[in-house]
Amino acid sequence: MPLSPTRPQLAHTLAGPAEAPAVVLACGLGGVQAGFAHQIKALAQTHRVLTYEHRGNGGSETLDED
Repeated sequence: MPLSPTRPQLAHTLAGPAEAPAVVLACGLGGVQAGFAHQIKALAQTHRVLTYEHRGNGGSETLDED
């Protein structure tokens, strides 16, 4: 699972054809991308699907800045 180039780094996944219409699946705070497994499988047949994990959840980075 790649991380974004910006800080904090967010874990994200892209699936489906690059030229297809895009769909973003954003889970609620505390959720992880794995919760969208069935939706990603179905949507990726006809859409470019982006999922990500919020800061501090799953594979995303947590930054403690004052």
